[in-house]
Amino acid sequence: MATSKQASRASHLTQPRRIALRRVLCNAARQGAALQAEATSMRSGRRSKSKRLPMTIHDLVMAGGPERLAREAAEEAARTERKFWLDVLVGMKLNDDADPWDHAMRVNYIRALRRKLRIKPSTNVIREQTRERVRRHRERHRATA
Repeated sequence: MATSKQASRASHLTQPRRIALRRVLCNAARQGAALQAEATSMRSGRRSKSKRLPMTIHDLVMAGGPERLAREAAEEAARTERKFWLDVLVGMKLNDDADPWDHAMRVNYIRALRRKLRIKPSTNVIREQTRERVRRHRERHRATA
C-alpha cells in the first residue's frame, strides 16, 4: 500500500513538470518550423539588418550575437553624441578677443567630429587646402633652386 501511495504522490508531483516540459517541447517544435520556413526564404544566408530585437536564439545568431548588438548600440550612441556636440560647436560664438587657443581647439574639434561623422568638407575648403599645399611646394622648390 505504501508503494502505491508513493507512486500516486510521485505522479501527482511530476504532473506539472510534465505539462511544463510538454509546453517547452511544443514551443520548440513551433519555433523550429518557423526557423525552417525562414531559412528557406533567406537570400544567400545573409544576415538581415532589422531594427527589432531578436526573440529567439536563431534571431540572435542571425543578428550577429549579443556582442554585435552591443557594438552597434554603442556606435549609434557615439554618432548621436558627436552630432550633438558638432551642432553645439558650430553654433558657439567666440569673441574676437578670446584666446587664440580656444579658436584653434574649436576648429580642430569641429574638423575631427565632421571626419568621424563622415561629413565631407566643401569643395571650396578642399580647393583652398590644395592651393596652400601647392604654394608651400613652390616655395620649397624655389628655396632649393
